[in-house]
Amino acid sequence: MEENRSKKSAYTALLFIIAIITLSSFIISLEPENILYMLFLDWLQGKPSGLIKLYLNIPDKGICYVLIINYTKVPGKIIYSSRHVNFVTITFKVWRIPKRVDHINGKTVVRYFEQTYYIFVRTCDKIYSKLVTIEPEKPITIINVKPRFVRKVPPITLSSNPTSYYMGITYNYQSVIVGEYHLIQGISISWGFTSGDEYRKIKIEFYEREASIRGEDYLAYKRGEYNLNKLSWSEPSSPGKSLVGIECIGRTANVSGRTCARVMGQVRYCYDMFCIEYPDDLTADFILTMMPVELTGYWKDGMFSCSKCGSRASSSYAGIIESGASEGIIVLGSEEGYRSWSVFLKFNIGINVTCPEQYSGTIVSIEFIFANTVSDFGIYYEAKPKIRVVKNSGYIDKDLYYWFEGNFFC
Repeated sequence: MEENRSKKSAYTALLFIIAIITLSSFIISLEPENILYMLFLDWLQGKPSGLIKLYLNIPDKGICYVLIINYTKVPGKIIYSSRHVNFVTITFKVWRIPKRVDHINGKTVVRYFEQTYYIFVRTCDKIYSKLVTIEPEKPITIINVKPRFVRKVPPITLSSNPTSYYMGITYNYQSVIVGEYHLIQGISISWGFTSGDEYRKIKIEFYEREASIRGEDYLAYKRGEYNLNKLSWSEPSSPGKSLVGIECIGRTANVSGRTCARVMGQVRYCYDMFCIEYPDDLTADFILTMMPVELTGYWKDGMFSCSKCGSRASSSYAGIIESGASEGIIVLGSEEGYRSWSVFLKFNIGINVTCPEQYSGTIVSIEFIFANTVSDFGIYYEAKPKIRVVKNSGYIDKDLYYWFEGNFFC
């Protein structure tokens, strides 16, 4: 009997070793050995780590430089900086932290906290970028990314690996439009997030700007003699939406009568400044990011009229507030949207520079004059605003139909 136990233990150990060798061989054929070794050590210690593998689809052939900044938390943190030739595949480690368990079609699905990354790509004469949000569902999560073209820049050779570093940070608040609602005569409505939404997120546009110096200006920068307030910044552009926390719940003031209203939201933004140096080309690129962090408040604003409100109900209406019911709650966010709102913003920020050392303590003043746009496509990512509809006495015995245009109640 002891002999059988020994054989069984030996077989078990052998199977365990074979399994590990097989798994290791499969993964090592795909990933850099040092990353896999760190991942394997984490697994042995019970740490919830995994890998993200990015395939970047860049139109330009030849050498390019890739910078990746982790924006899962602010300030952003550089996690990758290197040159590539033609095909760009990047692998890095990530923590897979479970967020909740969903039950979908009889199956249990573990959902993980999302990770947000800003990807900057510099070819010889162009800049591309993309903001991606990734849920690390698998131990190795594979993502295909096509960065968007940003602008043409002065040509460089990229003959050696550039140097990148974080320069400084500041914060401020801006008011942007985060919702819209429409109504007819005989009812009043209010808009808002409710209990539980403070643990969920929405998505709002992230913005970026770039500036470049070269030649004598670059040499002056290296000596600490260049005036950073002379940088010529590009217009703000958006490479994607970012996850934004909700710090408030409650309803806006009521709107009644045949009118409509927009919902303004106060958003806290983080501004980060980075530098990439190309010494062989006597060139430096500067990046400024405008990262929405949290929605700290919202209110009714900008009332207007809409020709569609009060018209005959579409055959594809979303629901009915039936006769006899004095009020109803309608949840937004179930439909794909297609509208966008723009708010003209004009303000200044001051970045307190901490790196490089020769500029430590310098305040870089940067002016923003642009139309900040928030699109409704995917805005209500997790947190869904609720419309509270209250009928007046003359409408309680009537059916009220409602439908959505994009993510908006009509």
